[in-house]
Amino acid sequence: MPNNNVITECYADTVLVELLGFEKPNHQLGINQVIKVISTIKATKAVGIIDDDKKKTSKNFGNFELISEIEELQLKKHKTENKHLILLKPAFETWIFKQAKKVNVHPEKYNFNNVKVFANSAKSQFVFKNQKVKAFLNTLKQKNPSGFAQLKSWISAYK
Repeated sequence: MPNNNVITECYADTVLVELLGFEKPNHQLGINQVIKVISTIKATKAVGIIDDDKKKTSKNFGNFELISEIEELQLKKHKTENKHLILLKPAFETWIFKQAKKVNVHPEKYNFNNVKVFANSAKSQFVFKNQKVKAFLNTLKQKNPSGFAQLKSWISAYK
């Protein structure tokens, strides 16, 4: 079943959210597009997942206030609506590497010798077909680092 009120920013975020059990999230291209969609979506509840790696220029970003920060994730709530943003800090690829370190998963095993190499694969529009990325993320999911558990919990609570 599609999760139209779970809005993801980039291809890798979408892969991760699907891996965490949220089938067919509403994928958008870029932070500002996620903020636009979450601000205009008709659903009474919605959650956007974005990286905190670029400047947010959307005028609607100021409508979200920080309510929690755990595991290098920030949860922001819209001032007047039941809509939320989850920010991975500082960016998806670095956040994933930190989660891997917490549960002793070695990215090199998947040929990701550093964050930059992983980013090159993760940022591709074809990441959905990249078996190394999927295997790396699936191994992390199985080890259930605290950041993955927190991300899944917030998505479940606010979608």
